[in-house]
Amino acid sequence: MAGTDDSFLPFCSRPFINYCFSLSPSERFVEAAHYRLLTELSPTLRDHRFETPFRAQRAWLAPFMATRGLMRTVGARVRPHRSRSNDATHTTPGVRPAYPFQHAWFEARLDLIRDLFSEPQSELWRFVSRPRIQALLTGSEADRARNQEDLLRATTVFWHFHGPRP
Repeated sequence: MAGTDDSFLPFCSRPFINYCFSLSPSERFVEAAHYRLLTELSPTLRDHRFETPFRAQRAWLAPFMATRGLMRTVGARVRPHRSRSNDATHTTPGVRPAYPFQHAWFEARLDLIRDLFSEPQSELWRFVSRPRIQALLTGSEADRARNQEDLLRATTVFWHFHGPRP
């Protein structure tokens, strides 16, 4: 959180952290504290379809859920090594951005974003590589997805200083 923002984050308060440490490891694994707080503050937000939803609130199942998660991670790391023998039939996967919602938002407004970066006399160009931004904006969607975080950061700064004014 920036030092310039005046907001209260309940998940970063000392009472909430103390409460979290008072829970059993199984309850911490299923994120019971976050789930309970969101239940009190906004059940609608708690039930929102996040990319990674809350785990089932069954603390007694935590050891099994953790083991399953470990096995999936190990399986995902072992699987690419097995498929190297099939390189002739291997096709490259589609665009898989780290943040699908932000990527879709960005791509839908690509003309607006290009216009935002068309500010030739901006002092921000001293800190941002103009050739790199232009290459990404005129390049492929896959390139933008691979460089998504940096592109979104640059866009945020330009939007703040050169974006539409109310």
